[in-house]
Amino acid sequence: MENTAVPFDGYSLFAGHSATRDDRESARNFLRAVGLENVPDDAVGQLLHAFVPALRVMCEREAEQKYSPEGAVWRKAGWRAQLQQVFRQIDRINWLAWMHDRPAENETIDAINALGFFHRGRADGIPRWGTWGEPGD
Repeated sequence: MENTAVPFDGYSLFAGHSATRDDRESARNFLRAVGLENVPDDAVGQLLHAFVPALRVMCEREAEQKYSPEGAVWRKAGWRAQLQQVFRQIDRINWLAWMHDRPAENETIDAINALGFFHRGRADGIPRWGTWGEPGD
């Protein structure tokens, strides 16, 4: 079988590259290595087309010193602030993609990260309003 690229609606997933067969196999192996036995193609696609780009943003921003490697900002804001970020991104996605049929990759990737921070904040027991405190206090 030829190692061909799998385009995703014209959106470049890997800084100018589409996912190759090798990328898909690496993703499948990673999912198996973290304990998932049944790894359907849909899960591989989700990892490559949604979560890898979201993690890429975190890594690139950290490398450019635009993002704290420890997550200091989102942790200070708390998990509730992440919901506000998600609501903001959903409004932008609705306006761009739903109402105007325009790309909204930045907004969707930022929403994925904000939801990840929300999930991690709740799981890690970070106060709902972080160390900044509840608005209006």
